[in-house]
Amino acid sequence: MKLHFKLFLVVIVTLLFVSCVKNKPFLSPYSVPPVFRLESNDSTALARVIMTYGLANYLSKSTSGPIDTIIIDSLWLNHGRPFTTEMVSNFVYSDVMLNNMAGRISLTNTGDVDSLKGLADSVAILSRFYGGTASNGVAGIGTQNIPLSAKRLFNENGMEVQEVWFNTMLGANFMQNSFGNLAGPGQNVALAWDLAYNYMGFPVDYDPDKDYYSGTVPRNRPLGIAALFAGVKNLKAGAKIYEEFRRAKAAAVASDSRVNAISVATIAVYTEVTLAQTALFALDSVKQIADPVAKLHYLSKAHGLMRALKYRNSGYTPLTNEAYLRIREIMKTNFYTLTQDTSYKGINEVADLLIKAYSSE
Repeated sequence: MKLHFKLFLVVIVTLLFVSCVKNKPFLSPYSVPPVFRLESNDSTALARVIMTYGLANYLSKSTSGPIDTIIIDSLWLNHGRPFTTEMVSNFVYSDVMLNNMAGRISLTNTGDVDSLKGLADSVAILSRFYGGTASNGVAGIGTQNIPLSAKRLFNENGMEVQEVWFNTMLGANFMQNSFGNLAGPGQNVALAWDLAYNYMGFPVDYDPDKDYYSGTVPRNRPLGIAALFAGVKNLKAGAKIYEEFRRAKAAAVASDSRVNAISVATIAVYTEVTLAQTALFALDSVKQIADPVAKLHYLSKAHGLMRALKYRNSGYTPLTNEAYLRIREIMKTNFYTLTQDTSYKGINEVADLLIKAYSSE
């Protein structure tokens, strides 16, 4: 699927806006560094990203037996030293490091926190049905065979709740908090940009041309939103966002409001488009893959990504609230109904709404 995104229009609008910004009459020259250097030792953002993966790994155990809401509470709030080596076995921060942050760093900074916590808890409730076979109206397990073999836990409507939860967290925690730290000139601006960088999921010394998933996967790898860039290479979003992070931080430190504002707009739009196109690819998979369990899995992934778009930046988004609410309304339909409809009417309408919002055609 080839989409022609309205990035040029957004930048033009931004240029017109920031042309009114009053800069210092003699702005000191500054350069954009070739790499993004973290200047702060603040571990909160990256820790929360890794904590989310740790909780996701615990939720994944629901396909083989009951899991416990008490443990989910402990992981969410980070109390009682809840993280284990198994949960975070290949990350920059180990279970010991995360547990040492107990009482200081939690996932309570998530948007719609009660709803997202409740969604995670519902996986534990579903886990009681791990021994049954999923079908329309019946929660249970389905085995996916294409393009890989995996056990999936679905609710009675065919939704893989764990998949929905994790992809929603990309917006409710990672994108929302990253956008909240896209700062202009001011105090503590370097710290704000470091936090935004970590919430985006960029590793230290990020290389947009590197295949991080070939061979042994490194601990220092793209996570969260940055992990999506490999799947939307046609956008070159990773390279562009990484460039604008460097430019925006340098401009903010140098008090160049104009360049900083343009970069912030570009980051916001490219990030949102990355989520949207990843959702579109998932919707394409629903239609192209014959495996009925895979269809439910990819529809759940797309649903989570579309829920994540709720947390987009209202100042730059091309997706109207009307279109977003229509998408959410369609996705309330039973997933078995949506995937078994040979015309894919509902799925095609969702895809058309996304394409219309993010395409110039």
